[in-house]
Amino acid sequence: MSAEQPDTELAIPLEVALRLCEEVLEANRHRLLDLAAWRCRECAYDSHGDSASRGFSTAPGNRGCPMVNQRWEELGRPMS
Repeated sequence: MSAEQPDTELAIPLEVALRLCEEVLEANRHRLLDLAAWRCRECAYDSHGDSASRGFSTAPGNRGCPMVNQRWEELGRPMS
C-alpha cells in the first residue's frame, strides 16, 4: 500500500465521510464549551463549504478527522 493509494478496506467513501462530518457537526453545534466541538465548527467554517478542505479529507481514505473516524467505527466499520 502506497501513500497515494490508501487501503480501500479502511477508507471511508467520500459521500459517507461528508455525511458523517455533517452529522458530527450538527451534534456539536450547541456544545459551546467543548474543545473538540469547537474544532469541528472551526473546521466547517474554514472550509467555506468545500468538502475537499474539511478535516476528514486531510488523510488518505478520508481518515483525517478523529470524530468522523469514531462515528465510522460506531457504525461497525473497520479502523486502521
